Amino acid sequence: PLWSLPTDFPRRSTIRYKGAMKQHRLSPAHSKILIQRAKEANVSLFCYLFAFYQFFLHRYTQQDIIVVGTPIQQRDNQKTQQLFGFMVNTLPVAMDFSENLKYDVYVQQMHQQLIQVYKHQDIYFDEIIEHIKPPRSSEHDPLFQTAFALQTSSHAELSLKGCLCESLHHKAIEQQRMSRTEVYFVAELEDGILTFIFEYLIELFKPSTIDTMMQQWWHLMQQIIERPHDNFSDYSLLGYTPTHPYLS
Repeated sequence: PLWSLPTDFPRRSTIRYKGAMKQHRLSPAHSKILIQRAKEANVSLFCYLFAFYQFFLHRYTQQDIIVVGTPIQQRDNQKTQQLFGFMVNTLPVAMDFSENLKYDVYVQQMHQQLIQVYKHQDIYFDEIIEHIKPPRSSEHDPLFQTAFALQTSSHAELSLKGCLCESLHHKAIEQQRMSRTEVYFVAELEDGILTFIFEYLIELFKPSTIDTMMQQWWHLMQQIIERPHDNFSDYSLLGYTPTHPYLS
């Protein structure tokens, strides 16, 4: 379904993907405890952060069915594993938040959901469209309007004889001024430090709206870190004062 995230401007008849970005870099202490929470839940950091992003969207939009896209490498076939190239497919992942679950139980459900999605990653996009039959519109993508990705990197320098190599990092996004979806949420882990990046369409959102969204995202994140076993209804987007020493 089309997500109910409030926009500042109406959707245009054609998506032009003109975008901007904002980012939030965690401290080493915040990064450490968040990574530890994923280990305690016995899931990957990707699964833990993906689950949180979907839960945040549920609370932010008050929508029970949340669908988020996520890229995956198409390297499961032995014939393509040795090929050089960019082979990525974007998978839609849906989650139902109609029940008031405990957050740690929900994370395990997300873990199982992702396993099932990965098992069916070779289903063609047009087959999904034919089966679901979503309303067609040039104003938005048919399956999801937001996506999540986790990127890991280090300071290792690429050295090629006779070539000068430079990491683009965020330069490509900043120079192109684009967003791949209405909101594209990227988590980057570099040398143990987490940075979260919000790419967004400037045709739909004001910078101040994304600032508010990020503030509420961080309020919710702090609560999840401190109280990972509470029910959904125990968390709030506003008015939270952390008591954990890592968060204070």
